[in-house]
Amino acid sequence: FSSPFRSAPFAAAAVILASRQNFLGMGEGAVTVAYGLLAIGWALWVAAVFIRTRHHKRRLAEGL
Repeated sequence: FSSPFRSAPFAAAAVILASRQNFLGMGEGAVTVAYGLLAIGWALWVAAVFIRTRHHKRRLAEGL
């Protein structure tokens, strides 16, 4: 299934590229915000992998 959280890092990368080219008048502030969003997106992705792995290890330990 498609999740908006999956496409968030790609959207942040697109904003970074657009603002570096001064597309639609985006300035340096947009670059800073986009890099912040990209970092948050990666942190959420790593957290999701960690939580999913922990969940599956618990299920295997229960014998399900």
